[in-house]
Amino acid sequence: MYKEHRTWLKKRILHGDTNLEDYEVLELLLSYALPMKNTNIISDNLIRKFGKLHKIFDAPINTLEEVAGVGKSTAAFIKCVSKLVGFYFEILLKTSRKQMYITKIQIMIFDILGIVMRFIIKFIKMIVKCFRATYLLLAMPILKANA
Repeated sequence: MYKEHRTWLKKRILHGDTNLEDYEVLELLLSYALPMKNTNIISDNLIRKFGKLHKIFDAPINTLEEVAGVGKSTAAFIKCVSKLVGFYFEILLKTSRKQMYITKIQIMIFDILGIVMRFIIKFIKMIVKCFRATYLLLAMPILKANA
């Protein structure tokens, strides 16, 4: 059931829907860190503790790990996404300042969310590969010891 929900969320984003709730964005993000788990409950736990998506992104790793269902890898994943979004906006601001001389720029939060999600989707697979490689490297001594 959750796989169909993920597909539906991805389609919404890829078709330009920017009216996603924080928990929906978080669910989809977490689905890349935890591909075999239903991320709905973890998303709800994070929203209950922090309230808003930006507060989750701003939370320290150890505080994220206190939430049921969030381990070290998931907490690190959330922080990596947060950092990537920050890098993206720094580049975006630098580029827009050079290219535009506009006195007033209003950016609605839903427009920002759409841009962020497109960016995250592009980089998320790369991050997941890094976490999987790290997991394998960390698990190797345990596997050898059990053999």
